[in-house]
Amino acid sequence: MATNNLLNQPAPGYRRFVNNQVLTDNQLNEVIDHLNYQDKLSRLLLHGVGIVCGLKVSLNPSANTLELSEGAAVTTAGNLLKWDTTLFRGFKNFDDANVKYPFFIEDETETIGLWALETDTSPSDVRALSQFKTRTNISLEDAAALLYLEDFLDEEKDCSAVDCDTQGQQVIKKLRVLLVSKEDAREIANRDSIFSGFLKKDFDTSGQGLSRHFARTHYAAGK
Repeated sequence: MATNNLLNQPAPGYRRFVNNQVLTDNQLNEVIDHLNYQDKLSRLLLHGVGIVCGLKVSLNPSANTLELSEGAAVTTAGNLLKWDTTLFRGFKNFDDANVKYPFFIEDETETIGLWALETDTSPSDVRALSQFKTRTNISLEDAAALLYLEDFLDEEKDCSAVDCDTQGQQVIKKLRVLLVSKEDAREIANRDSIFSGFLKKDFDTSGQGLSRHFARTHYAAGK
């Protein structure tokens, strides 16, 4: 379930509270949705979208590492992202099971090739970046980095014998750095009315590589 309405929907309404009123969850959530909507719409229309500062991608082929510097960005859904400098050593397959972002899906059912960058290579499902080309048939220099904010509601949990702290659903926000092929990155951007036509015909793979990176957000569909 989405945490609030998307910006391509009408602005959510709300009711003013009155004295001695019994408040419902819907009435409280309407206020939150309205304020979030106005916040995001202001960023989108008054400030614009994309990278605000920083977020420089540096590839070190000899060490097989990739660094994303600190910075800030605004997504096409109006979310403000803040990132601290992070060094990545590994990657793993990413299937977007929580959100199922429609721009990541091709042929209505299949998800495009997505790989999440990881700082730790010890988990069994994480591979070293030195294996990226062998595993994906894409060189790191030819990949595009994508900032992706997962925004969804956690599943409701039943009370246990010792704990009943289950009032309300937790909002989960996970900011991930994904790698995709430059062709898929172009297709994702072209599907977005804001990013459509933003990508150049040819990627500049000179210098540090991974020169194109974008910020995106999507919300989980109702479950």
